[in-house]
Amino acid sequence: MRRTMPLLCLALIVGAAGCGGSGGNPASADRVTPEISVSSPLVVRPSESRPPPAGDRPGSTPATQKPAAPAFPTELVGRWISSSGGAEIVYEFDADGSSRYAGVLLQKRPSGMFSFTVGEAGVALAVDDGLLLRPRKATKSLHDPDSPSSSYTNRPASLAPKRLAWSTSGSSEEVLTLDDGTGEPVDYQRK
Repeated sequence: MRRTMPLLCLALIVGAAGCGGSGGNPASADRVTPEISVSSPLVVRPSESRPPPAGDRPGSTPATQKPAAPAFPTELVGRWISSSGGAEIVYEFDADGSSRYAGVLLQKRPSGMFSFTVGEAGVALAVDDGLLLRPRKATKSLHDPDSPSSSYTNRPASLAPKRLAWSTSGSSEEVLTLDDGTGEPVDYQRK
């Protein structure tokens, strides 16, 4: 039987990577949108017609289309949790391949509670025999009671893609096993 990842305590919120600022663009407030009046030459009157798009014209070739991405495996859709000691890791996958990851490590110390959290949001792609996780947002936070000056909150974390091999077992409790190839595979329970 595979062992679960020995982290400390991952009591995490799956959407942690999605938290942050308003995301507004202050420069956009200075932009002026031109108004088009009825007398503008851009107005098309019912008696006028526009030529069909290039791909619809007789004798033209249709625009090149990208091949569709492989469908996301339906057996992975849902929330998966692995807990061991003071650590908990959560992956959540949606049918469209959207993914979220959160990890929490807690350790009780005489000086207080040490914690390290990581949150990511991005996409998961089915490739060959595995998953390619591509984070679009990632943050990490550290609270160290032994070294308060080393503590930080919501720092940007790595957006490097991760490749994971995966398998599921058909037991009464569904288990997802993920393997990044650097250590022991980790088992996750469906929640």
